[in-house]
Amino acid sequence: MMDYQQAEAYLFSQLPMYQRIGSKAWKPGLDNIRLLLDELGNPQEGLRMIHIAGTNGKGSVCHILSALLQQHGWRIGLYSSPHYQSYRERIKINSELIEEAVIADYVQRLKPLIEKHQFSFFEISVAMSLLYFKEQKVDLAIIETGMGGRLDSTNIISPIVCGITNIGMDHTDVLGDTLEQIAGEKAGIIKEFVPVVIGEKQKELSAVFKNYAKKQNAPLVYADQLAEAQVLDDGFVQVSLQGEEAVVDYGLKGAYQLNNLVTALAIYRVVCLELDEHLQSATSLKKALLEVRQLTGFMGRFQMMPGSPAVLLDSAHNPEGFESLSEDLKQMEYGRLHIVLGMSAGKDVKSCLSYLPRSAQLYVSAANVPRAMQANVLNEILMGMEFQSHTFQDLKTALKEALSSASDKDLILITGSVFTVAELLDQFPQDVLRTSTNLAV
Repeated sequence: MMDYQQAEAYLFSQLPMYQRIGSKAWKPGLDNIRLLLDELGNPQEGLRMIHIAGTNGKGSVCHILSALLQQHGWRIGLYSSPHYQSYRERIKINSELIEEAVIADYVQRLKPLIEKHQFSFFEISVAMSLLYFKEQKVDLAIIETGMGGRLDSTNIISPIVCGITNIGMDHTDVLGDTLEQIAGEKAGIIKEFVPVVIGEKQKELSAVFKNYAKKQNAPLVYADQLAEAQVLDDGFVQVSLQGEEAVVDYGLKGAYQLNNLVTALAIYRVVCLELDEHLQSATSLKKALLEVRQLTGFMGRFQMMPGSPAVLLDSAHNPEGFESLSEDLKQMEYGRLHIVLGMSAGKDVKSCLSYLPRSAQLYVSAANVPRAMQANVLNEILMGMEFQSHTFQDLKTALKEALSSASDKDLILITGSVFTVAELLDQFPQDVLRTSTNLAV
């Protein structure tokens, strides 16, 4: 019998993983996942699910939505990717990660099927999540796409509501090189008669979503038609949800998290309508939005570590993500900006880095994954853009140098990819990671 460490090592070594090696790991099409789920007795059948796609923000929306639904009194399954510290983060019920023993048992059971049919890492992960949620009898399961939507392995589910956060230029080697093409792939999750919430109005894409929804006879609504949120002068957030208003201490700061909040609130509203449930009380709503991290284990996105100098972790990895991060940095007060940077190969690096201030000091390295861009390659691009940068043999050394160079009033930003943030999370107290809020902005 496998133990958890053996099961995890088997998954990582035997199965290709897109987040580690890129598009070579991607296996488009739904035949494999259908075959696998048939072998498992189709655990997706009978599950009440919510399906979320998008370029940026889908992970945040999933976690905010999970917090809202938990406070409603439901037991919520959440499948999301990628993970930061443990594979188990991908499969959660409320804030509890799937047990190590369950993963070991599932992998042991699936190993003959994996080796016979060469299922992908993502297909196995999706199947295990659905099996776990079915066995644990969750009230609702939130399922996040990996990328795209139409051919994503998660697209075999029959959700009660779909949500699409926004569309940006990412994964262009797989999804297409125009926003319209990418939007078409994301819109592929829209199902017949299933309501869909679009999180962001992008004028040039409205026809894409409208046409897909019309073909499926799916009711379509934009998030801002159902919910609003605005930051008040004192930093609190005023939320309006179908006529009900509340002032909340929102636990996720950053302008883009306000957009994600509106999207999550709108999806929550539609879920309640579909299930003929009343919205939760203002008190319950306030608790959900204050304690998103505690209720869901959400980490790595615009997350501030307490102490001096301040350290901000953000998983920005595409131009839209860096643009949002840049706007939030402009609202913060600090001395000098120190950036620990590592990025993945295949990204539009120049577009991403164009949003960073040239006055920052950069500490460049590569995450310990095959897909990481080599530090010297990244540094050459930075030098050509007139940044002040130095390379380091690993990210931990880069962070150590940044910490020793920064004054108490400076800000250290760790960014560039999920892998960069993930590799440095263990440099901070683990209890802080699950409870830290954004102390600035």
